[in-house]
Amino acid sequence: MDRESVGLISSLRPDFGADSNLYVDYVPYRLLSAVFENLRFCVNAYWCGQPLAELAAQILAYRQMMLKLYLPTSEKYCLILWETTLLLLGNPDKIKLSIEEISDQDPWISELLNSHDMTRIFYFYLHRATVRFLLGQITLAKADARQSRQYVAGGVATVCEAGFYFYDSLVALATIPESPTELESQLKTVEENQASLKLWAGYAPMNYLHKWQLVEAEKYRVFGKRLEAIEMYDQAIAGAKENEYIQEEAVANELAAKFYLDWGKEKVAAGYMQAAYYCYARWGAKAKTDDLENRYASLLRPILQPAAQDPTLLDTLAAITDSNLSIQASRQNSGFSGDAINTVLDFAAIFKASQNLSSTIQLDELLHQLTQIIMQYSGGDRCALILPNENDIWCVEAVATSEKKADLCSVPLEDNANLPVKLIQYVKNTQEVMVIDNLNTDLPIIDAYLRQQQPKSLLCFPLLNQGKLFGILYLENRSTRNLFTRDLILILNFLCTQAAISLKNARLYLLEQEKARQLRLSESRLKQLFEKAADAIILLGDQGLLDCNQAAIDLFRCPNKLQLYSIHLAQISPELQPDGQRSIDKANTLIKEALQTGSHRFEWVHQRLDGENFWAEVMLTAIPYQEETVLHSLIRDISDRKQAEEQIRRYTAQLEASNRELEAFSYSVSHDLRAPLRAIDGFSKVLLDDYGETFNEVAKDYFNRIRKNAVQMGKLIDDLLSLSRVSRAEIRYTTINLSNLAQELKKELQSSEPERQVEWVIAPEAVVSADATLMRIVLTNLLHNAWKFTRRHSTARIEFGILHQEGRPIYFVRDDGAGFDMAYSKKLFGVFQRLHNAHEFSGVGIGLATVQRAILRHGGSIWAEGSVEQGATFYFTIPNIHNANQ
Repeated sequence: MDRESVGLISSLRPDFGADSNLYVDYVPYRLLSAVFENLRFCVNAYWCGQPLAELAAQILAYRQMMLKLYLPTSEKYCLILWETTLLLLGNPDKIKLSIEEISDQDPWISELLNSHDMTRIFYFYLHRATVRFLLGQITLAKADARQSRQYVAGGVATVCEAGFYFYDSLVALATIPESPTELESQLKTVEENQASLKLWAGYAPMNYLHKWQLVEAEKYRVFGKRLEAIEMYDQAIAGAKENEYIQEEAVANELAAKFYLDWGKEKVAAGYMQAAYYCYARWGAKAKTDDLENRYASLLRPILQPAAQDPTLLDTLAAITDSNLSIQASRQNSGFSGDAINTVLDFAAIFKASQNLSSTIQLDELLHQLTQIIMQYSGGDRCALILPNENDIWCVEAVATSEKKADLCSVPLEDNANLPVKLIQYVKNTQEVMVIDNLNTDLPIIDAYLRQQQPKSLLCFPLLNQGKLFGILYLENRSTRNLFTRDLILILNFLCTQAAISLKNARLYLLEQEKARQLRLSESRLKQLFEKAADAIILLGDQGLLDCNQAAIDLFRCPNKLQLYSIHLAQISPELQPDGQRSIDKANTLIKEALQTGSHRFEWVHQRLDGENFWAEVMLTAIPYQEETVLHSLIRDISDRKQAEEQIRRYTAQLEASNRELEAFSYSVSHDLRAPLRAIDGFSKVLLDDYGETFNEVAKDYFNRIRKNAVQMGKLIDDLLSLSRVSRAEIRYTTINLSNLAQELKKELQSSEPERQVEWVIAPEAVVSADATLMRIVLTNLLHNAWKFTRRHSTARIEFGILHQEGRPIYFVRDDGAGFDMAYSKKLFGVFQRLHNAHEFSGVGIGLATVQRAILRHGGSIWAEGSVEQGATFYFTIPNIHNANQ
């Protein structure tokens, strides 16, 4: 920790008597360090020329914090700085200030001197000396400077040490003593001070060089060296301005003005004095500007009495902006004029700021610049910019304070706890400028935010462009009243008018940027799609090939794109197409058709550069582009598809031949096999009829068996023919009510054996879209099987029903008959596969195979579940082709 820290922290220790350890428990060391950092910040901010109004509010806040922490000594440090800033501000609230006391017998000063706190005593006398010097109280300032020197050890290695050397020299040179001895002593002191400043200027010229130069200028003045003095004054002014020491720029201008005034050059003095006035005004030192107005009114007349002269720049601003501002002000004085300190501004800087706003096109940069300029010229300590977004939702886009630059955001204004929403909404609806001091207003706009923050001055300003509300500016100052005058509002109106135009341009620029970005993305996507497309793409113009993608290069087996560009289109097609037409003639016809209709799809035989021909599907699309029409040619290699089609064609031909052979076989079976069977059956019957009496029982049994097998053979032939027809027949879809069909089959079966006791359950309205003949075969076989396999039971139950699974219907036929062993379920639908022998149940084992073939022809599926003597269930699905087509 540096020397200043150690000295101050030890001086901040409260008096706890002998038990000093209580202090360690009372305030944590880290908190104490933070308090010191706040103090050092305030000291440095004052000597760096921070605006006094902002600084006063910060110091007051730190002082109140120290009082809450019961740190009375540190609070007194803050008090010195706070009273110094208030005194320079003109003490607007007329508070009794200890720093104004002349006598050291004042209780506060007596306590200070008795505290033996060298640092605090040094701070007090130094700051009072600077204020007295600035206000022209040179004799009093000299007395304070002498006191400060006695305690300068308390400020060693701090910013105040340099401040002391600087002002001690200026105070010493302000008057020339008559006594040569006293003059020599004063000059010796000045030289000692200058030695320290010059040493530090070598290490940090931005902080100390202009101070040294100004003291040198004053020395040259005392010795009558005018040329040297002029050079040093100007260097000091330039250095202070460049490094933003506003208060020291003001002092340098003021001393230069006095120098020229003593020389008799009043016009030159007026320029320097007016510059000093502007600097003091921007610093916020009203007490000093009042002092200058009283003592140098003639030099300041051009800026203090603008009405008596030609039209001023304020008039110019009023002429080029909307001067018909509707201003609602809370002040009793209807004139609402304010003090000169608020209206005397650097108009050149204002116009420069306006130019900066007008030339800025980036939205974020514009928001930064606008809030920074507004904060600089308005004197506010908090600023917010509210704008509508593209959806016309009003959002807080930027917030700036005296402590940091603009914080860009995009937060909806509605229900925003960090701004006076009611006030902003009022200005949005009325488009009136609202100026309120001390929250003194009868309008219903005071909300929780204003009650909590209690700003002394606030301004809410509509941003208008051509009569249209473009945004809202909110400004506040929490420590100074009567800040926002009519003239200041006129200046802000001028700046905000320029800002409104720039905001509009920035929004348009942002929109155009977004459009350009989207266009670049679109072009990039199109380029990627073009280059990465699996199909070949060729762009054709009036002069031939314009462009192609990598797939086209690969398709035609070309080394690179440039070589493909150089090839004539006729070189990528054989001379003749498969239909015998010349490729060039047929291509011209197809291109002409594509140009007339807009697009055309066809198949084409192309030729690769190595001579290999291949089939391609070509899609030509005519695209108007500038002064010509571009043909977008999409080429897809379909050689594999053509080969597959040829193979399918061969397979189809073979299948058709097989079908013809099968039909011939079926005809042969139907006619050629039936004739011998009929002969066998017929002659066996004749033999039994004519010679049956001569046959013994064994012979008769043989002949009966022959006849029975002949009938069975005929039935087998019928079933095989039926299976064949199911496999070959053309399907004709129609709407079929399976429930009605099941009812018909039930009646047929029941009438064939009326004595049987069978319970029938048939689901109603089972409607499908299918082939009527094939569905009759399906239900006939399934219901006949159920009837057959329940014959041995005295009572039976047969059911035709519907299940719904995952949104699709499943039809079933269930019985409680003989059933089957699930281990053999895979054999159910095979041809000639039987799970029961012929002695138990008749049949040839083709019926279920026929059912499966019919279901598969419809694209459905069939399966079965069963258990021996527990019955069987056959499930099948029929896709609803009719609904699917719809």
